[in-house]
Amino acid sequence: MRSEKQITSHRYSRPARPGQGRGSLNRFNKEEGQGIVEAAVAFLFLLLILIIMYEMAMVFSSYIALLNCSVQGAIYASAHPNMVEDPPDEEYQQYVSIMQAEALAGGLSWTDVTIHPPQLPPVVEAGNPLTVTLDYRLETFASEIVFPIFGRWGLPGEYWISARTAVPIRGGP
Repeated sequence: MRSEKQITSHRYSRPARPGQGRGSLNRFNKEEGQGIVEAAVAFLFLLLILIIMYEMAMVFSSYIALLNCSVQGAIYASAHPNMVEDPPDEEYQQYVSIMQAEALAGGLSWTDVTIHPPQLPPVVEAGNPLTVTLDYRLETFASEIVFPIFGRWGLPGEYWISARTAVPIRGGP
């Protein structure tokens, strides 16, 4: 007669222990369950880090595109310092269309760009600085993500980006 240690559940397997047979409900021990929970928590933090990296990359990319818009607008405005904003004359409309084309080329949503009129020095003459300022409201797909219990982890729902460029006036009044 065989002893209890020699009873096996399969011909080539190790001897069966109580609670580990084929029909056992105890398939995972506590350490395996703890590992799954730790992996889930680590995955949540990894996902959070990836979302933060994505949002910061979007902010940086949008800032570079907005800066390019302000540079192109400042170059045009420096050659046309006497353009009129209200009502917009042909030069001001060209100023806006140059920045609009640059914004669309940079992947910005034109409806979220705010153009400020060029800031002129008290005396408009060649060599004096002219400043162009643009603002942009950025919302990413991650702006809508809210983690259960933790919320947004301090990330804003939208980002306000501003770019300012100063150049010397090239043309006189």
